[in-house]
Amino acid sequence: MEVSWRTDGRTFSIWTQPVPLEQTQALRDHALRIVEWVLNNGPWLATLGALSVLQEATRSVAPIDTSHVEDADAFRAEWKPERLKALAIYETG
Repeated sequence: MEVSWRTDGRTFSIWTQPVPLEQTQALRDHALRIVEWVLNNGPWLATLGALSVLQEATRSVAPIDTSHVEDADAFRAEWKPERLKALAIYETG
């Protein structure tokens, strides 16, 4: 998806790109450990924030997420284990 705005002869554009799975694995795993810790040990307000993170991490892969990939089904399959990791935190957290 790409969105552009023009104002005073200048253009501002934003677009989405898929996140590379392997290159971001360590960061995502660390983030999930933090979320799990907050759910188990944090105050209620932080817990609500952690639940919001899990909600995003477990959401379905939408068409906008696959607009820049060749094979949307393969992309969904590749990310399914990551979504299941986040879902497991609901059960253990």
